[in-house]
Amino acid sequence: MAQVKTSPLPLGRYWIYVRNANMSDYETWRKAAKASNETTVQQSSKSGFAWIVFTVPQNSVAWPSAALGWPSLAPAAVQRETDVSQTPDADSMTSLFAGIGPWALVALLVLLSGRKGRLF
Repeated sequence: MAQVKTSPLPLGRYWIYVRNANMSDYETWRKAAKASNETTVQQSSKSGFAWIVFTVPQNSVAWPSAALGWPSLAPAAVQRETDVSQTPDADSMTSLFAGIGPWALVALLVLLSGRKGRLF
């Protein structure tokens, strides 16, 4: 999902993390732009942030990027923060490291062999 760095924002559906301290900046923009929150504002798993999906029906109001940063495009499948989070799942991490065991031993032996020909 690409960030959109255009002001005013083009018509479309977006998601963004907003600092709790900057929610008033977002709400001021949302009302002026007649944008609508598609989901309830969710307290993010990131401490001090809210996660918002919103729709821009028109592109007539400047986006406050200095206060809010830039939003990302939100396809229809995006409904929750977990739909866009980049946290790896445990199964993929387990399979990634499963085959490293033998190679780690080889790497250790190679590193130790560089110690003047002595392993210990």
